[in-house]
Amino acid sequence: MRRIALLTVILLPALVYGQNREMEHRMNSFVSDVASLGDNLENASKAQLDRTSRSLSLFDVKWSEYLQNNYEAIVADNNLISIMDEFEETRTAVRNSIELRKAQIEKTEQFIKSEQFVSSQLGQYRDLKDKAFKLSLVKQGADALEKLKAKEKLDFADIENAYQTAKEAAEINPRIKDRMDSLQGLFVEIQTISGEIQKMEFKPLMTRIKDYLMSIAAVSVIMMFFIFLGTYIKSIKSAKESAEKMKQLLNKGENEPPVI
Repeated sequence: MRRIALLTVILLPALVYGQNREMEHRMNSFVSDVASLGDNLENASKAQLDRTSRSLSLFDVKWSEYLQNNYEAIVADNNLISIMDEFEETRTAVRNSIELRKAQIEKTEQFIKSEQFVSSQLGQYRDLKDKAFKLSLVKQGADALEKLKAKEKLDFADIENAYQTAKEAAEINPRIKDRMDSLQGLFVEIQTISGEIQKMEFKPLMTRIKDYLMSIAAVSVIMMFFIFLGTYIKSIKSAKESAEKMKQLLNKGENEPPVI
């Protein structure tokens, strides 16, 4: 009996150690397999993401069963506890990568729709501006012009919403940044035309002529100001250079020896 007890004392730790190392290898395999699911997810399609999600769910089931069957041995070994934590972190990282890629795909689809919608509005807005201008030329077109402006305001709100949707999509998916820059240029142009349409109103011919002449006069005044400013700066610079030359001549005269 003593011999059996002695053998038990000697062999039991070795058996436990061997069992734990076998478990360590198995658990590391779980971690490695789950981590491989996260490879190349940045380019994954919807179908690939669905397959990855199903595979991850299967690993969850197998992992949970393994923990339940070996819980006591795992919590008694610090190495196994560390691997358990590593698995949880790896699984969370893969799940987050899947959700991020799904969001990118969804937002990119929204961006494409918004891009197509905003792009289609530029030509219409140019035509709308011409129509609004023609209505503003005659007094009888005042009511029609106001209705056009009211409808345009609603239309522009839709364009602005589409632009904001595209902007949010570009923030989550940097790959479409260049397309977003182009779309921003289109939106700014439409926004400018919208502002011009909203400012339009009927004005008698003489009032239009007066406004036109005043705008020319204002431009002329601004141009004269800049011409004067340029001339003033040049005169100051010229005076400064002349003063510097005079100072040099005076210094030169003082340093020369007197002539006998």
